[in-house]
Amino acid sequence: MSRLSKNILYNLIGQSCLMILGFVSVRYIFRRLGADVLGIIYFTNMLNALLCGILDMGIGNTAIREISAHYPDDRTYIRDLVRTGSLFFWGIYAVFGLLTFLWSPFLIEKWVTLSTIEPGVAVKMFRILAIASLVALPKSFYVSLIRGLQRMGSINVIDVVISGMQQAGAILILIFGGNLFGVVTWLALCYGLSIAAYVILCSRFFSWTWVIPGYSKYVIPRIRSFMSRMMFISVTGAIYAQVDRVIISKLMPIRVTGYYGVVYGNVSKGQFLTRAISSAAYPSFSRFYQESDSSAFLAQYQKIQDAVCFGTVPFFAFFPFAAMPLFSYIFSADIARSLFVPATLLCLGFFMNGTLTIPYIVLLAANKPGIAARQQLYNLLIVLPLTAVLIMAWGLAGAALSVVLYSLFSYIYSIPRVCAECLKMPAWKWYAHIGKIVLLTVMTYGLAGLTLALVGRASLLFLALAYGAATAAYLGGSYFLISPELKNTLLGYLRTFAGIRKEIPSA
Repeated sequence: MSRLSKNILYNLIGQSCLMILGFVSVRYIFRRLGADVLGIIYFTNMLNALLCGILDMGIGNTAIREISAHYPDDRTYIRDLVRTGSLFFWGIYAVFGLLTFLWSPFLIEKWVTLSTIEPGVAVKMFRILAIASLVALPKSFYVSLIRGLQRMGSINVIDVVISGMQQAGAILILIFGGNLFGVVTWLALCYGLSIAAYVILCSRFFSWTWVIPGYSKYVIPRIRSFMSRMMFISVTGAIYAQVDRVIISKLMPIRVTGYYGVVYGNVSKGQFLTRAISSAAYPSFSRFYQESDSSAFLAQYQKIQDAVCFGTVPFFAFFPFAAMPLFSYIFSADIARSLFVPATLLCLGFFMNGTLTIPYIVLLAANKPGIAARQQLYNLLIVLPLTAVLIMAWGLAGAALSVVLYSLFSYIYSIPRVCAECLKMPAWKWYAHIGKIVLLTVMTYGLAGLTLALVGRASLLFLALAYGAATAAYLGGSYFLISPELKNTLLGYLRTFAGIRKEIPSA
């Protein structure tokens, strides 16, 4: 098995575990601590993701690209890059940690609408969680360094272990009679354990002296050109990725932010295959481009794009079938009904976004970030105002619809340019290929859902049978549509597995 395949497998296993763990603690927090507490937790997560996305300024993707291209032959430069990046992110953490402490009362009082907890309690809770979770800034840099080395297995081990500790610990605290701040303190402690684990991991892959913050003045000029273009993409992308929840947190009670955050977070977990493959493939694409190997570059793209597009459909199709029983269990039947349409629209939006991920990785590897930067400018000027209008008009459904709109606009602008400038192929072929996947999905999962609606059977058994039958039909149809490169890879894995089974002696 190749390193790329191993990295994808590590990512798949790790992200699958995280998706399962994500369901565990929400019900306990909602039932024991209330909807406002859940809302504050997801509000904090949203602001943290927004800040980290903005303050990353493209350095993470730049680090992946530089390490994958130069680590084997220029260790001195990579050492100075690591130390300079560490200095920047830890400095940013200190500044924004202080600002978060000072601004928390103003933010809670002027922005969110509380129903069941006192503002003073909310401020204290927000301070602890927000300052602790800001370690995601240096953590994201260390993760980028490890991804540049294509060592994904360790990343997923840490994420799964820490996430499991965080959620299991919160549940145990609540079961044994702990209070709100016992849970909050535990969550904050786990953030600290996470960054400590990544510092130790980086010191193992590099050196202890490499992770000590320092400054080398020649590093910034060397990466300035690529990073400056990535900076705009990173900042605007972070704004747009979180803007729906920012608007919801202002216009609606904080508990609604929690409900939508749970839906958004769980549906977005369906992108674990996309993230697993793209994060593993980016260094590989960068290396092929650096070596001017266009045939390997294109073959890699066709295989990986199909793996993402065909592979994510069963995961996103799962949520419309599971939404009612799942969210009824976590919240209530009434809340689940209000979340069904947003969840379904988010599934469509995240699938569309996933089809754009590998083209985005390709344009970065091909040193064409200007395409994405122009796209983000248009998103800021056109899609962002429309998002606010959709949310004010249709609430959570409008917020979910804005994710679809964002991807649709990227289909119109970015794809023709990526096809022409990076992939050297007609854009209509790209659209036609996506169209085949959509048609297959409608003919399988769509018909299964329509049949359930017509017969009026929505029990867990019938939902599982319908989803299982649709998945079998979808996988059968996919075999005839995927690229020869991916088909050969899958057949190779099957032959390898069959060979291993034959070597195992029967009992």
